Amino acid sequence: MDTKLQKGFAALISLVVGLAVLSIVSVLFLTRTSKNISSIKGDVEKIKEIKDDQGIAPVEFTASFEIYTKSTKRIFTSSMYHNLSSDVYITADNPSVIHVKKSGVTWRDFFETLPMTLSEDCLVTGTKQTFCTGEDGVLRFFINGEENRNSLNLKIESGDSLKVDYE
Repeated sequence: MDTKLQKGFAALISLVVGLAVLSIVSVLFLTRTSKNISSIKGDVEKIKEIKDDQGIAPVEFTASFEIYTKSTKRIFTSSMYHNLSSDVYITADNPSVIHVKKSGVTWRDFFETLPMTLSEDCLVTGTKQTFCTGEDGVLRFFINGEENRNSLNLKIESGDSLKVDYE
């Protein structure tokens, strides 16, 4: 065989071997990268689970509330009560329904978004009417039909119903 032909054949063999080695290295690299991506996806899922456990993951559910003073149901149709927080709010279409967008929100958190004041002993309405436990009446709280003086400190759960009654 001619020297030029031998050199060309050797170069061709070297090229084929080089491409084979490059292909093997590429496959190994892609396999390793794929495993790393899978591991990262798993880490992201773990972070989401931790957020859920800590109650900071976004949620979306509704609950309801009613406030009565001396047998009069308070109505929250005024726009001054609507959409005041991105975490928990009421809207004009049904102002007795609370839209909860963040887990861990308490009833107290909700009422603090409204232009009124509510504590275990006193209700001061948006129009500044005051109803406090004392000689003229008692402020009571019912969560899901059961009286609970500590209702304001409870987390709002999907489907909950709070009734505040001053008699």
